[in-house]
This record gives sequence, structure tokens and C-alpha cells, in this order.
Amino acid sequence: MLRVAREQLAAGDDSLQLNAIARLAGVGVGTVYRHFLNRRALWEALSTEHPA
Repeated sequence: MLRVAREQLAAGDDSLQLNAIARLAGVGVGTVYRHFLNRRALWEALSTEHPA
């Protein structure tokens, strides 16, 4: 999910719609919402992750 979100941002789409992230990641929207309660939570996860 984070990879898909990063790809969306790199492509210029900063909307981070959780439904779209779920579809593109091949998971159910409920899975996304279990990890990220909202867009802000997803933004925070992206901003605090450490590159491998």
C-alpha cells in the first residue's frame, strides 16, 4: 500500500484517495482503512518511513 501511495505521489497525484490506493494495491478498502484510518494517517506513514 505504501509503495502504491509513493508511486501515486511520484506520478503527480497527491490526492491519496484510500479507495484508489486499495484498488491499485490489489487489496480491499477495509484492509487500507485497518492500517490507515484516514489520508492524514497515510501521509504520516509515508513521511516517517525509512528507505531500505
